[in-house]
Amino acid sequence: MSRRHLLILLSLTSIISGAMAACVPDRVMASESCTGTNFVFGGLHPDYDEYFACYDLMSGGWGGRSGHDGNDAVICINGNCRFNPTEVFETRFPLRVEECALIPDSGGAGEFRGGLGTRKTLLCRSPEIVISHVGDRHEIAPWGLAGGRPAGLAATLFQPAGHNDWGTACTVFAKVSPSKFANVRLHDGDRVQIATPGGGGWGEPKRRPAEKVREDVSEGYVTKEAAARDYGVESLSRTAGEGGERERAG
Repeated sequence: MSRRHLLILLSLTSIISGAMAACVPDRVMASESCTGTNFVFGGLHPDYDEYFACYDLMSGGWGGRSGHDGNDAVICINGNCRFNPTEVFETRFPLRVEECALIPDSGGAGEFRGGLGTRKTLLCRSPEIVISHVGDRHEIAPWGLAGGRPAGLAATLFQPAGHNDWGTACTVFAKVSPSKFANVRLHDGDRVQIATPGGGGWGEPKRRPAEKVREDVSEGYVTKEAAARDYGVESLSRTAGEGGERERAG
């Protein structure tokens, strides 16, 4: 199956789920990340003088659903691939993993929050690595349901060696699309950062229980700023862990 076929299948699945939500809203989850974020690269390993290649599939968030939050950092809904461990990644390829983390606030706000997307920042440690990428949801976010909010967007960014600013494949390599491109060449010291979308939220955010909001902030899934903006929580009382009380703006 080619990468373009995968994106079409994901879009069709999203369309069908959205249509079914009008019939059985309690049995349909909000939109998942809806992209495999296909990151393909290869070259000649400088330490072993051997060719290497990798088809890396990044994990995103699944949508919230009636009664449950969305899953964090899982492959797209019609996939079956696991996340590549950082230790294996760095051992096999001349790329240093500077960051591999969940993205706070990437899950859509809701009574049942969408799952979080992931972000990976890679430093090229080879004279040249050739990469290609096919992804989606860089401009249109995964949708929420039943009053839930959309999720965070995907992004693929580059930072050439010696520069402080990040740019897309369009601005750095003059590609037509920021999410679908081929034959981009990284050199020693260049960085690439790949962020995947989260899942949409389900239900009105202000119906989310106080204990859940407190736990999300404590775990780093939701920032204090987003708790105030999306859930109307200006501050959590000292007894929030016991009684679940919270203070709302206004």
